[in-house]
Amino acid sequence: MTEISDHITSYRGDTPADHWDAIGTLVRTLATEYAGYRSLNVARRTIIALAGFFDWLYSTGAAPISRASLREDLVFGYELYRATEVSSRVAIQERNLLRAVAGLPKATPGNGVRSTTPTNPFPVYDVKALQQVREWASWQPNHLSGITAKGFAGLTLGCGLSASEVAQVHKDHVSAAGDAVIVDIPGTRARQVHADPEWRELLVAAAEVTPGYLVSPTGGLRTTVAVLDAVRNTHGASPTAGRARNTWLVARINEGHSPQALIRMSGLTNVRSLARIIRTHAPHRKDLLAVCDPA
Repeated sequence: MTEISDHITSYRGDTPADHWDAIGTLVRTLATEYAGYRSLNVARRTIIALAGFFDWLYSTGAAPISRASLREDLVFGYELYRATEVSSRVAIQERNLLRAVAGLPKATPGNGVRSTTPTNPFPVYDVKALQQVREWASWQPNHLSGITAKGFAGLTLGCGLSASEVAQVHKDHVSAAGDAVIVDIPGTRARQVHADPEWRELLVAAAEVTPGYLVSPTGGLRTTVAVLDAVRNTHGASPTAGRARNTWLVARINEGHSPQALIRMSGLTNVRSLARIIRTHAPHRKDLLAVCDPA
């Protein structure tokens, strides 16, 4: 018990100092309540999962930092985000731990819990699939679904945003500077991203006519789940946020950017998050992999 308590008390998440100041007390409290009487291994896994979840929550501004925010829709959104950084097995393990801490029932197909964590979390769209996405975005049957489709394609394939970040982008966050189209991404991982020239016309088309947000333009609920539901409700087969973001990441990796530049542009938490995608899709970047996964 003392060993577990000492581990939880001394744990410091791999997050910026101001993030940990905002989330550390709650993370340790919840970890103690759930894992303080279990094993050291469970305590370690629990506090890592909690630190990651609340750092993501703080970074996106999706909900206040409170125990009430450890709820089903946000756990689902975090699982989608983690599927872009780790294997599906790890994302599922963390999801199940967070659900257990929150007192939610175990996620099974029979209890209506949705999960879109792919078997391989790092596929990318090929040329044919990208053309199909462009057609999907361009040929929606009504005005609002057209905004959503163009905005979603422009923000994920054009800017590499995660699903939770897509939910927060308003037309006021999109601007032009000469030929460039720039998106100011809100939140504590705020940054500017220059839209890929291949997709910026869709982004501009959505921003010019939307009454508000670029995806689900009139939707009041700005959670990841609500916004992804709006995308799924468009006409035709919609792309997935994780796969589109990975496609954008691979393109930036192949452009030769440094690890630090990739982290800054993508909003990923650390360089190790890039290691699996480099091994799978850019094995020629041995220099980059040596930095991201030195072991």
